[in-house]
Amino acid sequence: MKLDCLLLIIPKLDPMGPTVGPSSLKSCLQANGFSAKVKDYNIELYNGIYKTHNDLWFGEDETFYVKEMYLELYNNVLKPYIDRWAVECVNENADWIGISVFTQRSVYVAVDLINEIRRLNPDQKIVAGGAGLDYDDTESVHMLSIVNKLIFGDGEDAIVSLLKGEEIKYDTSRTYLQIDKLDDIPFPDYSDLNWSEYSKSGLEPMIYVTGSRGCVRDCTFCDVAYYWPKYKFRSGKSITDEMIYLNKETGFTHFEFSDSLINGSMKAYRDMCVELKAVNNQLNDKITWAGQFICRSERQMPEEDWELTASAGAKELIIGVETGSEEVRMHMRKKFTNDDMWFTFKMAKKYNIRVTVLTIVGYPTETDKDFQETLNMVKTINEINDGTGLIRVSVGQSMKILSNTPIYDMANDMGITKGKLDWTYKDNTRKVRLRRLIDLLELTKKHGHRQGPYIEARLPALIKEYSNI
Repeated sequence: MKLDCLLLIIPKLDPMGPTVGPSSLKSCLQANGFSAKVKDYNIELYNGIYKTHNDLWFGEDETFYVKEMYLELYNNVLKPYIDRWAVECVNENADWIGISVFTQRSVYVAVDLINEIRRLNPDQKIVAGGAGLDYDDTESVHMLSIVNKLIFGDGEDAIVSLLKGEEIKYDTSRTYLQIDKLDDIPFPDYSDLNWSEYSKSGLEPMIYVTGSRGCVRDCTFCDVAYYWPKYKFRSGKSITDEMIYLNKETGFTHFEFSDSLINGSMKAYRDMCVELKAVNNQLNDKITWAGQFICRSERQMPEEDWELTASAGAKELIIGVETGSEEVRMHMRKKFTNDDMWFTFKMAKKYNIRVTVLTIVGYPTETDKDFQETLNMVKTINEINDGTGLIRVSVGQSMKILSNTPIYDMANDMGITKGKLDWTYKDNTRKVRLRRLIDLLELTKKHGHRQGPYIEARLPALIKEYSNI
């Protein structure tokens, strides 16, 4: 039987689990009478080269989206992979090939893969979608000329319309259509994927669930609001039913939410927790979960909500605190105070829920005084932990100025020289940010906040870069 659509996951993405999108699209196509298959080339590449190129996936590495760096990697490493993938894709004899360009890091790989597929089969129909398509760079614009169709925004309805031969009215103008009723989307079908591939390198595999799209915040450094202007969420029953279904299909009992915020709507969040608590009361192997979370005040999220959160299976909350400075955080539009933050941490500790505190070093308005408040925050967290290690400060990277974000649009008026990493605002230079990043890494290491081997391994490189500026 001829395959209607081959759906591809391509590098560079987190290697710990497949993204939800392609498997969700497969389910939508199958529900409408089309055949579909998913291939994950991201995990294939990671398993093939992680022993020699592990640093490409973590930290501040820019190889996949800086042209000169990418070309060197392509010529020395990627070309045989991409050539082989193109042969496999053509041999599937699919009517359509769909490529998920999840972020800007996937654009160069997508272009090279599409060009090689075109060389082998000039008539192959190809559709691409994803946030990585909407950047003002040469390769993203070039993508317009080498595919048959681009889909901007939620793709579940659009790809079905495409295969039915119907017009997709919103894709050419780059406006982003959102699906209103997320409960109507079928559960993702992961049956084409081999879960053992995600643990070959020693990583612990993850399975993702999406409970909402969009965000109730419009943080200046974030592009989520550009792609999903409205916050849409599923019912608690729909989310719980999907977890039960995926548990039966895959054996997973722990789930990672892909949402920007799982508690964006407190009503929806409580409904979900009530459903999960009821299910867990009947299970021996309890369902557990982790997800991104926002600090809320004691009035917005009183202690009874924390008790419910724990009984619903919460194991870890990932919170974008970003800085210890309220002034900087308010400029970011995070909209919570230090009092809200400390209340959140104390409740999480009381109910034995791990917290990962995300940080951004060197936000444009951050001064030395502001950064000192971040260092002080780490020390106070250590006191709250009291040896438990439940609250961990994660040091990611220094501030980037990304396109399609509010801070990018504000840059000219503020006097910021644009650039992803090498930008300047007053006394805030790349060298200043590197120094702060090094200081924060060293402090968190001193206080036992595990950063993982990938981030810690970059510390000598950061010190070297700092010394060379």
